[in-house]
Amino acid sequence: MKARLLILALCTGCSVLVDPDPGRLGGETPTGCADGCSDGVACTADRCVMDACVNTRMDSLCDEGFRCDAVRGCVDACCTDSAQCDDGLLCNGAEICTAGVCAAGSPVECDDGNECTVDACDAATGTCASTPNDALCDDGFECTRDTCGASGCEYEANDAACDDGFCFTGARCVVGAGCSGGDARDCGDGDDCTTDRCDPAAMACVNDPIDADGDGALCGDDCNDGNVDIAPGVMELCDMVDQDCDGNVDEGACVDMLPDTCETVRPLALSASPTRVTGDYGDFESDYQSDCGREGGPDAVYSLTVPAGMDLRIEARGTGGDPGGDPVLAVSDTCGSFDFAGHGCNDDISPSNRDSRLWIHRLSGETLYLLVDRYQPGGGGFEVTVTAFPQTTDTCGAEFDLTGGGAVVGRIPGDAVGTVRGTCQNFSERFDREATFRFERAGVSSARLEAWSDSFTPDLYSRFECGDSGDIECDEGSSGSANIDFGVSGAITDYSVILDGRGLTGDGLYTLRFNPG
Repeated sequence: MKARLLILALCTGCSVLVDPDPGRLGGETPTGCADGCSDGVACTADRCVMDACVNTRMDSLCDEGFRCDAVRGCVDACCTDSAQCDDGLLCNGAEICTAGVCAAGSPVECDDGNECTVDACDAATGTCASTPNDALCDDGFECTRDTCGASGCEYEANDAACDDGFCFTGARCVVGAGCSGGDARDCGDGDDCTTDRCDPAAMACVNDPIDADGDGALCGDDCNDGNVDIAPGVMELCDMVDQDCDGNVDEGACVDMLPDTCETVRPLALSASPTRVTGDYGDFESDYQSDCGREGGPDAVYSLTVPAGMDLRIEARGTGGDPGGDPVLAVSDTCGSFDFAGHGCNDDISPSNRDSRLWIHRLSGETLYLLVDRYQPGGGGFEVTVTAFPQTTDTCGAEFDLTGGGAVVGRIPGDAVGTVRGTCQNFSERFDREATFRFERAGVSSARLEAWSDSFTPDLYSRFECGDSGDIECDEGSSGSANIDFGVSGAITDYSVILDGRGLTGDGLYTLRFNPG
């Protein structure tokens, strides 16, 4: 009885019970984690750490005035010696009874100073154990063997990891840098219609055929592998495109169709001999218009490809009707929009000749659309003749011949070199690139020349000789056009006309109309 009074004096507020509540006692503590870690003690938190059960006392799970004993469960919070405070866990230090109250011990600290070991206290022995973990040494390079050694991470180069024996050979593994050097196998087969790769698993080069548009026709057989509507065996349409890849355009597709619109355009096959085509305006509607005609005139649409290294002369005349059909010619690189090269058309060859004439100059290899349009509503027919001849070079001594009148639709190429300058041009324009022309004076008493361009500002001047320093007339153009008028007389056999591309960068398209009087 005196002992109990002593406990009450030392541990105020504690229960006088010294024996645990039989309902809160635990059983035997299991070892290992295979069967779970429950120790049967209601006031401990049970978990598995590194294949060992850890059972932590939780005083909060006991009633007020009680504490958790790792073996006995909830017991009186007061203690008389340190043995009563022992929670059975070796790694959290030795608990001490101080003034009737259990105080926690100092946990075992485990750190061996090695960055790649996992340091932990062994719950069974209360001693530190350090386990090497190679994963903590991963340097990010696949060709090194990364291991945890006694003093830290160790790295060993493995050259074999840099060489697959076929697709890549000769590389070396450098610690801290990875694979270096070596040669990849060249699997290119020189065929633009295959994708080339090396398969290390198969130890072989693989060259996969390309079908870029997915139409089933492989590159090489497909003449346009970027268009699913163009492939061998596809139905040919009347549109100046080779749909079936047989090298012919519109074969059989346009036979029964009038070339009335861009949807039924008829191709003209050019040859060494002049190509002729005829039509009756009564078969056509008025669908398009150029700068040279009036509204309401019926029209037909053709297409042609300018032969390489050649220029073209296209002439149209009326056949019957009143006043004789009066045809207008226009060209464009886009069907339906006939305002090409600033103007792109011709009505009358001269004031006395109502036929029309277009020259196509330095546009070899290009596909153009030709509009044959009646000047105004009416009947009659037309005849068109297309003649090819060798292209001139636009230099003094090799000028383009304008004799007879009409309009030139041409290009000043980006690689041309300017050699002459008109008197109305300033000094900085002396190297502007130009096109050169000539015409014979026979039967001509006056000349009017007009130039248009959407690509540059044209400067236009005339001379007795192309290389002369003086001009008969010179017009510094503005707003995309220029024009000159002059009389033709004397003993001069022909005259020169120069069209300069002021401010021209790259290629420049233009229209030059010569109207002889």
